[in-house]
Amino acid sequence: MAASSNPTSSAQPLVWVVTSREALWAEAADALGMAGYATSAIHVEELSQVSEPRPAVVLVELPEGEQPSKVLDELDSTPALIGVPRLVLVPLVSQADGLPVEIDPPTDFVIGETRNLPWDCVRARLRRLLESHARLLALRHDRELADCARELSGAASWSLDPENGVYTCSWEIAAQLDDRNEWDRREWPELLGLLPNDARAELESAVARVARDGGNATLEHRITSDPGETRVVL
Repeated sequence: MAASSNPTSSAQPLVWVVTSREALWAEAADALGMAGYATSAIHVEELSQVSEPRPAVVLVELPEGEQPSKVLDELDSTPALIGVPRLVLVPLVSQADGLPVEIDPPTDFVIGETRNLPWDCVRARLRRLLESHARLLALRHDRELADCARELSGAASWSLDPENGVYTCSWEIAAQLDDRNEWDRREWPELLGLLPNDARAELESAVARVARDGGNATLEHRITSDPGETRVVL
């Protein structure tokens, strides 16, 4: 069963309230409606059958003793919820332990007795979750635009993930390096050896500076392909 708990307007973010405890639906509709949210009541056992409009966020109640991974897997397998942020209500702190800090799509938890939920906290977490998700989408959009701009202009880029030490290059550079675009930090000397001498020292210095100080650096150098074609790469 899926039913709208309060009217939806274009200005109201839609929240799917997913639970097997039907009393939560009316409680959530009242508590979230006063903060400007519209809600739809979704039974946890009927997620795959739901035809409700795609929500802005999911509020899902986790029964005591249930593993969060099971519920999150069910949400991930629901087409309408792919990429939708989730706020999980859990009665025990132990149920949220052991999960990765970063979960995609963005996921947050509220700990509290399911029959006496801290709705002020729920509303605050929902707002923060929606705001952070909007920033993430904007960042991804900017990156896509940057990729398109590089493709149109012939520019190329390097990036370094400081957590795993992997260097990634755009396809323009990868095409000159056996179509390989990821390099472990330990392979950096080998990678530099494949680059032209005039670009090697400059690139190594720029990567070290950005890794140390943050930000970005812009370089311009020439790359010569096997057929002998020379290109100026930004």
